[in-house]
Amino acid sequence: MVKLTEIEGRKFGTNAPDYIYRYYLNLPFNFSMQILSGNNLKKIMEISKSLVFLGPPSLENHIVRIPASLKYYEEKLSDFRNLMPYILKRCNNGGQLNFVIELPETMLSIEEQRTIIKDYLCIIKDNIGKINPNDVLFIVITNSVFILSDAIDENVLIFNDIPDGDEKDADSEPTFGGNVLEILSRYETESLMGGLSSQIIQRIFEDANNGKEISDEVIGTIGDEYIREVITRLNDINKRRNSRRQ
Repeated sequence: MVKLTEIEGRKFGTNAPDYIYRYYLNLPFNFSMQILSGNNLKKIMEISKSLVFLGPPSLENHIVRIPASLKYYEEKLSDFRNLMPYILKRCNNGGQLNFVIELPETMLSIEEQRTIIKDYLCIIKDNIGKINPNDVLFIVITNSVFILSDAIDENVLIFNDIPDGDEKDADSEPTFGGNVLEILSRYETESLMGGLSSQIIQRIFEDANNGKEISDEVIGTIGDEYIREVITRLNDINKRRNSRRQ
């Protein structure tokens, strides 16, 4: 299978064991999925547009470009099915069929993000007698951790907007079948919680460290069990101190 081997000077998917898809999914063709992801979405989209020309999906040279769209799940699947007859007209038997799929998670629920790639692949498999490619390559631009967990680690490039070269952490856990929290740790972000809650919890910590009592109602709203327990312990200390002063 012809695959991208380098982007922006970085090695990409050269040793990935893509047979895992064909063997365990019983596919009649070789399949590979390569992911571009990260916080530097502007750079990622520029790379995407350099892979295929701008405009509607192209079926020339066995390339199909699927741009991000504000469509719901069933509409996305329907559009993908409708591409199959056009691919049949343009593609000869054999060869490689390449898809560039941009931000497929747009307008999808969490569960739909988890299954969209599987369902795209099933549509191709259902039409395989008509299209009959030897190889199918998905190049997916996504920040969905659920889609990343379908990709083999060597086939993932993460571009973060940081000054030290955008490299992903070599010691991080593999993405394939990975825990979504571990995959999220690949991204350069100050916190894995929302900006508002992060700012509020920081203020709560400041108040608790300054001896101010925090209401049980406020503490009860905090979802992270560890943070909630730490603030509770600080709050108990403050309550005892304040009761002795009275």
